Amino acid sequence: MPQEFDDLRSQRSQKLDAGLLNAQSETLTAAHSKARSSVDILVMTDAPLLFTPGLIAVAAMRSGFRGVQLSCQKLLQHIARRAVEVADAAGGSAAENAEQQFLDSLAAVDALAAQQSQIDKEALQQRASNADRAIKLWRKSLQASRADSKGSAGAAAAGQ
Repeated sequence: MPQEFDDLRSQRSQKLDAGLLNAQSETLTAAHSKARSSVDILVMTDAPLLFTPGLIAVAAMRSGFRGVQLSCQKLLQHIARRAVEVADAAGGSAAENAEQQFLDSLAAVDALAAQQSQIDKEALQQRASNADRAIKLWRKSLQASRADSKGSAGAAAAGQ
């Protein structure tokens, strides 16, 4: 787990939900594993092209906590407030909407993950197998065609 998260837990910070404060290490390990699986799913979507790596990591973390039925709402609010602080420090006018934009972006990342999860893996594998078979047949007919044309050219040259 990230150092800041460990620090918040050790300080029994109010920035963490009760479930996160009291979670056993096995539960956190399971959440970490689910978060990594979520990252694996997200990298196969358009998320890396549309969102920052940090936002994808937060969405994966939230997915991992949800996967072990741990609420992380307070932690997300803390992260969103930090995003607002960064926007304020940058002097941008976006600071007033930064928290809502952060939450909207998380929802968009979740939607991409859900869309990717709905892909029928067996149907996709079948389509890939069919495409592979078609390519092999095409290659075989192309090679046969080339062999025929070389044979015809050789016969024509011999007849001259």
